[in-house]
Amino acid sequence: TTTPVATSRGTETSTKYEVLVFSGNLVLQVTNASALISKYDSDPAIAKALAQGIADALPGVESDMVDILSLLASRRLNAAATRLLSLSGNVNAEYRIIVPSSTAASADLTTTTVVPREGS
Repeated sequence: TTTPVATSRGTETSTKYEVLVFSGNLVLQVTNASALISKYDSDPAIAKALAQGIADALPGVESDMVDILSLLASRRLNAAATRLLSLSGNVNAEYRIIVPSSTAASADLTTTTVVPREGS
């Protein structure tokens, strides 16, 4: 909605956008969870790459619409050697996507579930 607004410099227009906010959690299986978390904390390129990956999977979503809110790692026991703690594990990426309602409607975004492909 565009609305004229009176200011001391004359009349300007103000635009309001309706947005939809989607939030979710993506679980990544990685070979070295602690290294990824450490790098995420020091390198903004990690969040940027995750945001790009999420955006690429959703029609109409651009990477700048995706915010990576946190990465949390959880270690798990290696099945082959249950007494040794494995470096591999799951990393949970919590994200938020803010999409203009018009984009969400044209891309038919309502609730989306991203399911990993077999063998990924």
